Amino acid sequence: MAQTQQRGEVTDQEFVIRKDRVLTVPAQPRAFEKLPVLPQPKGIENFNYTLTPFFLNIPALKLQPTALEKQYRKDRRELYPGFIRAGYGNFASPLLEGRYMSTEADPINYALRFKHQSFGKGPVAEEQSAESHTVFGGDASYFMNAAEVFGGLSWGQDKYSFYGVDPVLFENPDFQTFNNILNNVQIKAGIRDIEKTGPLSYEGQVSFRSFKDSYAAKENEVGMNANVKFRTESDWSGELGIAVYHTNPSDSTYDLNRNFLSIRPRISYRYEDFRFTAGLNLVSENDSIAGKESDFRIFPVLKASYQFADEFGFFAEFSGDVQRNTYFSFVNENPFLGPSTQLLNTINNYKIAGGIEGQFQEVFHYRAGIDLSRYNQLHFFANSLVDSSRFEIVYDDKSTVFNINAELGFRFNEIYTLGSRLDLYQYDSLASARLVTFDQQSSEAN
Repeated sequence: MAQTQQRGEVTDQEFVIRKDRVLTVPAQPRAFEKLPVLPQPKGIENFNYTLTPFFLNIPALKLQPTALEKQYRKDRRELYPGFIRAGYGNFASPLLEGRYMSTEADPINYALRFKHQSFGKGPVAEEQSAESHTVFGGDASYFMNAAEVFGGLSWGQDKYSFYGVDPVLFENPDFQTFNNILNNVQIKAGIRDIEKTGPLSYEGQVSFRSFKDSYAAKENEVGMNANVKFRTESDWSGELGIAVYHTNPSDSTYDLNRNFLSIRPRISYRYEDFRFTAGLNLVSENDSIAGKESDFRIFPVLKASYQFADEFGFFAEFSGDVQRNTYFSFVNENPFLGPSTQLLNTINNYKIAGGIEGQFQEVFHYRAGIDLSRYNQLHFFANSLVDSSRFEIVYDDKSTVFNINAELGFRFNEIYTLGSRLDLYQYDSLASARLVTFDQQSSEAN
């Protein structure tokens, strides 16, 4: 009796799997496309052309060429050859200043300047502290292909009224305030290269200066200085500076001949963000000092800096030098300097300095540092015991100066910048400050 299979019912089935069967596929040859046959060149053939003459009765052209007259003007800014200004301010101070300079430098350029400013009333006791300043001068340059020959002449006068007078004496109508008038004439001439981009740059100059005040002080100076810079295609560079001065100061008690010679070689090397400078300061000067062993001195110069980034870097320095002092430089610091008994240069035995610097936001620049210096013959000014209207120079044989400084600058644009600097100084005891004639003046005052 047959049974009908129900839907979804699972029945028994048998499957046979054979592993010894191999399927063989016959190889089929690969079809390749045949390269087309390139056309063969036919070589040079002969061509025949037919020329048909056309005879026209046309006369030849008669050309009349003329030169084109056109003014080619250079794009240039409007330059003004000079300016003049006048004014009047507080303390009864008139001002008059004028300058003139040629706008063309082919091949001679020259300039003139004049300035006068006076103060009829000073900050202390009005007329007792009056002063005036006048300067007149000119400069000229002759430009060659690769060098410039330059020179200049100037005359200056400064007038000061001493305001340390007893008010009782000043009320006397017959009393006249003493004025110290300082006159100086300066002449210079030299030569220097123009480009300053080649392997060698140079500048040399000779100068003469004459000075005289209302006292008995006079000083004439002849100088010569030269500077040469060497550049290489690598990171090395060098510099050599030479200066020679002969000064003849005279006062009521002396007439001196002072000589000064300095040679300053330098070598600089730059490796990535590092910069190194090494050199020497060779100085010879003939100042007469008790116990002086030699007129010749040698000081090392070592400088290094590393810029981690634009915002931060550091620098360090160890050096020594001789600061050249003249009567003219002293009187520019103190115009009431009286008869001096001795003029000495300042010896900077060593200077140790270091600090940080950098810039941020591309417009601010900062620098902060400290330095420690040791000096011999560091000069100061002291009131004269003989004449209360004058000052004397005193020297500290050995003085240590500690300095903390900071700078901050702001650049508005490519033309205008603003800078500021703060200096804090600390000196050791000035008990050793000496003056050669101090004891003599004390006995005279007594």
